[in-house]
Amino acid sequence: MESKCSTLVFVLILSVLVFSGCGPATAQPTEPPTATPVDVPTSPPEATSVPEPTSEPLPTSTPGPDVLYEGVSFSYDDTLAAEVVAETVPAVGPDGVAEWEVEPEHFRLSFDGYILPETFHEPQIVVYPVSEFEASSEAAANTIAALRQFLAEKPATPDGIPFLPLFNAVQMMRTQVSYISFQNGAGVCFVTQYGQAYVPINNQEMFYTFQGMTDDGRYYVAAILPVSHPTLPAAVTEDPGDDFRDNFDSYIQEIEQRLDAEDMSSFTPDLSLLDTMIQSLEVAVEIPGTEQPTEDWLVYVNDVYGYQFSYPASATITETGVDGFPTDELPEGMSAGEYMVQLRETYTDKLCVSVSYELGYINISAPPNQGFRYAICGRTGRAYDGVGRSDIIVIEDQSYTAAGYEEIGPGETLMYHNETLIVSLADGTRIEYGAAPSETATFEDYLETTRDVLLQIVASYEQRATSTPPPGMLEDPYPGWASYTNTDYGFAFRHPPAWVVQEGPNVVTLSQQTLTLVIGYRRVAEDVRLGLVGLPAGDFETRGAVIFLGQELRRDVLVYDGKDKAVHYNGTAGVQIGDLGFSISLHEFTADYQAIAIPEASQAVVDQIVESFELTE
Repeated sequence: MESKCSTLVFVLILSVLVFSGCGPATAQPTEPPTATPVDVPTSPPEATSVPEPTSEPLPTSTPGPDVLYEGVSFSYDDTLAAEVVAETVPAVGPDGVAEWEVEPEHFRLSFDGYILPETFHEPQIVVYPVSEFEASSEAAANTIAALRQFLAEKPATPDGIPFLPLFNAVQMMRTQVSYISFQNGAGVCFVTQYGQAYVPINNQEMFYTFQGMTDDGRYYVAAILPVSHPTLPAAVTEDPGDDFRDNFDSYIQEIEQRLDAEDMSSFTPDLSLLDTMIQSLEVAVEIPGTEQPTEDWLVYVNDVYGYQFSYPASATITETGVDGFPTDELPEGMSAGEYMVQLRETYTDKLCVSVSYELGYINISAPPNQGFRYAICGRTGRAYDGVGRSDIIVIEDQSYTAAGYEEIGPGETLMYHNETLIVSLADGTRIEYGAAPSETATFEDYLETTRDVLLQIVASYEQRATSTPPPGMLEDPYPGWASYTNTDYGFAFRHPPAWVVQEGPNVVTLSQQTLTLVIGYRRVAEDVRLGLVGLPAGDFETRGAVIFLGQELRRDVLVYDGKDKAVHYNGTAGVQIGDLGFSISLHEFTADYQAIAIPEASQAVVDQIVESFELTE
């Protein structure tokens, strides 16, 4: 396998190397994890007789995975380990521990009887819930965002690769880098070594790692599997000296190039066995809130706008109609009062439906009320800064990204610490849920008593037929497309459901196979650079334009050797709309630049995505 390398060291925690025998710290769980040994299935017993040949093929059975724990499954070659022990590791909070020790509750699958004994790192695969890790650790949140961007760009020669779990050490080298997919996700694998000192690359500390995420963005998968190579020393037993430290960069470059040229089978274990194991991985953990409603739940039916949902009997339902209208909408010759009567008759009192339950709420705004045109049906601002949050919600067997924020003020009650998330459905329906204000209850109270039930209510939403068309419903120009809403910056767009959305700081990407649409955004006052750094070979050709938020944007296509390599909207300058700046470009990220040729059909789809943008503030 051809791999790429780099001479720069990617620093996660430390920026200065000092000679030390210490390595990465391991967080101690506050309570012992619950472990479950998972054995490789034994071979089936031999048949006592051979059946006579027939014209019909004999039925075959598909072997199950070697490991299955809480929805995480994979298979592995029996030369790698004697068994895998699966466990749920308790969360480690920030109080009294170092930053790199903070972790949410997660799954760990450890390899007992691993092919390489007595290595520095324990062989394991860990599966982290993304939203919980982002909430508990700013450093982890930054790493997760960096991996999203990294996998969207797929650089051929990375200077550093995002890595979890957090180590109190630096990434010393990267070799045998490749991008692979697993059953419901993708990531990057490479061979590396971490350290706190200028030490030689050696077989005691070197390991293979995979860093990836599930397609729905809910889980982060990290593998740490020690490997060795016959050209490397077994271990470091003495100080390598000042000359070694003075020439460390050259040494790392030589090691990366040499190991990159080696065959995968020359490593122990064979790197291809590790790739195959990762490719067999599936993370099918049950999504909270997707359970069927209990028998004592009630069903609310909105017969005007054609939907229903289930809710606990203790919840309160409130219906709201038209409260106002844009002044420029008033028909000529009609008074405001007369028009209000007309609107209320047209849209009825079921335009906005609110659910109040325990410490939370849900607001469902019908399609004619987009942008709260006729009724306020959710929060319209926030008092304190916060961090971005997202959930994956399954509604009628389709996954939606609920995007929003966790507001963090000066206190722990829900007056200061709360959350708001929004699901935008294809027909324009807006579902908002979150924590309701309270002067006594805390955000932790809300998480423990209310949040999962809110998710369950939202997941029970389903459309139903109405005897007459819902009022004010216009034909959807993007039928079947999903919706993305950024509540912090006040914009939204539509996209085909097959395009995977990933968010990072001031960027959202949409990916389908090797194609990636990169959308950078910022407030005008923010000191944030938009767009990718540097341009590959080629010349720009202007081919028409698209309408973006009412403004015409040029389609500047980067062409090299007669092939379309990228599309930049309004070139690399981007565009400013009011207080917002945007940079939008389409790329194909593959190692072979010569082979890139973005199809015109794909460009046409992206043109539609760009033209679907709307402001929500």
